[in-house]
Amino acid sequence: MKRKRNRRRHRNYMLYENSVLRTMNKEQRSQADRKDTIIIPPILLVENVRHGVFNRRALFDFKNTVNIPHWSELVKLDLLDKTVSRGRGVLTKVPLTTIYDEPDAERVKMEQQALSVANMMDAEAYQLKCFAPILQRDSDPLLALCKKHEEIADTDLLREFNQANRKSSAIDKRTYTPIVAGRNDKRICEIRKYLTEYKALNKIDTLAKASQTVDSAFFEMLSPLALVLDILDEVRIISVTDAQRQHIIDRYTHEKSPSFNKFAPYASVAIRLYLTMALYLMENPVNTLTKEVLRDYDYLYYVLPSNVTFVSADKAHKKFIDEIPCLRFVRDRFLYIDKRNDPKMREGLKRLGIQV
Repeated sequence: MKRKRNRRRHRNYMLYENSVLRTMNKEQRSQADRKDTIIIPPILLVENVRHGVFNRRALFDFKNTVNIPHWSELVKLDLLDKTVSRGRGVLTKVPLTTIYDEPDAERVKMEQQALSVANMMDAEAYQLKCFAPILQRDSDPLLALCKKHEEIADTDLLREFNQANRKSSAIDKRTYTPIVAGRNDKRICEIRKYLTEYKALNKIDTLAKASQTVDSAFFEMLSPLALVLDILDEVRIISVTDAQRQHIIDRYTHEKSPSFNKFAPYASVAIRLYLTMALYLMENPVNTLTKEVLRDYDYLYYVLPSNVTFVSADKAHKKFIDEIPCLRFVRDRFLYIDKRNDPKMREGLKRLGIQV
């Protein structure tokens, strides 16, 4: 009689955002340490050092922890060998070490590197805001008409709409069909409604719109291989050697050109996230998110695995997870703790099994 093969037990992980740890006292942190393994990505070390949590060494006191490589390394691993995935088997092949065992000299080195990374991330956010809008829609005559159509008289609107639509069609290389004048105001009302909707559609003023644009412009129009190659060439944060680049191409060919989601599940979502924020910042250079936005955003790359629970007291994380469509599968594993509301904060800690 054949013995049943035991299913492999997958390990669960916790990711605590920095300000949540700051709300806990030493005993509560000890309770958290005795539960599921805490993952420490580079961004958590950056935040810990940058803000001087309780005391700087407190993060090193957690014993039940594992360090995780930077998300760009996880992307590279996924492209090379599908080492990472969004499934339950995630992080089983990723090289993980514990920060607790690091010698003092190595800890000091890690702190210095963390401070350098924090400064680089803030500078990158500023640079993205300074770029010209990537979509270059300001040169679209139809969009220009959208901004001023309310000031144009009904008797002139149809003529100006046809002119703007003809020029815009030539830019977009689409078929142009003029609207013929009618005997009533119905068409004028329809044109004004269309212009209002067109303006809203072409303004990337939310993360949800940025995400949808990324999907349509990058993931639906390009083949998976073309997308991978463009990313490796253009996204400087993911560094690969020539040999690794060729290995990715060979792997894609060997697997018979699968969709990008199947080819590299983790990389697919992580790259969507990166492009979403980059596009949003470039399209909204004035009065947009704070300079620390990329530090807040960086946590998201480490909660994509389905066996990671994310706990945060940062409203930015709630905004990101609520608004970005490709993060909808993270919502059930996200716990927002309102640290400014003591009863809600206590309730949140209790949900984690931590006594308050």
